[in-house]
Amino acid sequence: GKGMHPDETKRLLHFLKEKWGEQVQISASFILGLPDESLESIEQTYQWLEQDNCPVDSYVFLPLSFAQENNASKFQQDPAKYGYTLTGPNRYD
Repeated sequence: GKGMHPDETKRLLHFLKEKWGEQVQISASFILGLPDESLESIEQTYQWLEQDNCPVDSYVFLPLSFAQENNASKFQQDPAKYGYTLTGPNRYD
């Protein structure tokens, strides 16, 4: 629910790679565990990243986590407000 539609993002990444070629390295990070994200969606993203013509040079998948730090974001400070419920010690679903 953030940013551009994935198809628009992919088109932009292809455009940038075509425009700048090897002068630019494109890295991407993906958060796993977002609400309503299916395993199928994650698999589709991974398959796209692994294509020979994918403009992304490096990527990482990271689990969704909630920090209990003073400088944590509003989302991290109050995950229940965004639909997450505590299901165990430091575990939200």
